[in-house]
Amino acid sequence: FLLIIFFVSGPNSFQLFNVYPNPFNPSLNIQWQTSLNKNIEINAYNVLGQKVETIFSGNNNKSINKISWTPTNISSGVYIIEITDQIRSEHQKVILLK
Repeated sequence: FLLIIFFVSGPNSFQLFNVYPNPFNPSLNIQWQTSLNKNIEINAYNVLGQKVETIFSGNNNKSINKISWTPTNISSGVYIIEITDQIRSEHQKVILLK
């Protein structure tokens, strides 16, 4: 009996680094890295799963990317930051304190 496990972290991978500061006020720093130039989207969702804001949408560099998010017109609370390339996604929970 032979078991072979493959771990794919190759050319289609990306990573969402820890967002900071968390909790945050007034802005949040988001960093991610991809191994390809690809279109990605970063969204913020409330705890009900409703999208409250698109933070970034577009092509990113094949390196470490960083964006700062200063939310407007949303209240204090828990939010989920999602990065997706339409194939896979990663999430992090953040807390906005006003």
